[in-house]
Amino acid sequence: MFAGIIKHISKVKNLHRFGNGVELVLENPFPLENLEVGDSISVDGVCLTLEEFDQDKLRFFVSSRTLLDTTLGRLRVGKRVNVEESLRFGDKIGGHLLSGHINAVGRISFIRSVGRDYRMRIQIVKGNLALEAKGSVGVDGMSLTVQDCGHRWFEVVVIPHTYSTTTLKYKRTGDLVNLEG
Repeated sequence: MFAGIIKHISKVKNLHRFGNGVELVLENPFPLENLEVGDSISVDGVCLTLEEFDQDKLRFFVSSRTLLDTTLGRLRVGKRVNVEESLRFGDKIGGHLLSGHINAVGRISFIRSVGRDYRMRIQIVKGNLALEAKGSVGVDGMSLTVQDCGHRWFEVVVIPHTYSTTTLKYKRTGDLVNLEG
């Protein structure tokens, strides 16, 4: 389980194809003492199992099904991703509980600056989500509140802190995002 509060951004260092899957290597933003082989790590909202790590890298295997059902199949070397360590009993939950099991993929219709906030509309292009205004949604692993929604779209308002400390600052209209309802 994850809280959806992104404290680290990582960068894709390497991708190796193995059959229909991919070995994904990311820069390691976490202290070594926090990590163990087998840990669950959220990568753009997708729960992955840590297979190997050192001071410089985190290594995961991404299955063919995960590549098809999420945006991870579109990763390239140098791309930035949101990463979050799994919760431990007693940890503070600042967002809402996320499992890392992606329900849908969305396409950003627009991101607009509104005063100090950012309003973002996302069109659901693959999968299904049951959302309601004032409910929670995970977008690339970020816990956000649905402001408005309609048939296969929803909008969120992002505060400046979240915008500046996550990959949202790199997103553009047309980009795909992982969604968890």
